[in-house]
Amino acid sequence: VEGKEKPGAVVVIDAETWQIKKVIDDKRLNNPHNLWLSEDGVVVFQTNWFGKELSVIDRYSGLLVKHIYVGESPAHVMTADGKVYVTLQGEDGIAVLDGTTYVVERKLKTIVGGEKGPGRGPHGNWMSMDGKLMAIAHTEGGSISVWNLTSEEIMFEHGVDPLPLFAGISPDGRFAWTASLATGKLSVFSVENRTLIKEIMVGKAPIQAVPSP
Repeated sequence: VEGKEKPGAVVVIDAETWQIKKVIDDKRLNNPHNLWLSEDGVVVFQTNWFGKELSVIDRYSGLLVKHIYVGESPAHVMTADGKVYVTLQGEDGIAVLDGTTYVVERKLKTIVGGEKGPGRGPHGNWMSMDGKLMAIAHTEGGSISVWNLTSEEIMFEHGVDPLPLFAGISPDGRFAWTASLATGKLSVFSVENRTLIKEIMVGKAPIQAVPSP
């Protein structure tokens, strides 16, 4: 985009016709990576993976209405129970924002057992249907973690093959999974028992494994 220093735009597609409706190319967007709709359906939260901000975009006009500092390398974003959860890959943490004011309330550290321990590079996250649990893939640490969002504490973490980019969790919160970009292996865990229950070879370079509602 002419006059835009950083690459990246958001493409809006009509889900009935599969035609492009608009391209949002605000100059503040910096490698926009993952997005999610607010709980009231009014705005879209857009991460800027190579930046430090979360963009708030009006769903209907496509205008970027707020650009909020959240921390280093915000990757993925989801909402639950009036909160916005943004994984900060470059900061080994999660920014927790108020879902109405969009103010950063606190940051949770994902790293476990010291600076070089598991939990580094939190990337793709996903919530259970009731918003009580969150699974996170740790790209740099090569692991998956599951969090209790009521207490905002980690329930368990387990190592997996290199470069998991996204973690999923079943709607009922019973199972969590992540796939290795490097090996093509999907690892499935029992959340209750905190154990690996199955490994499935799914093919080259898997990224997101999203559960059906």
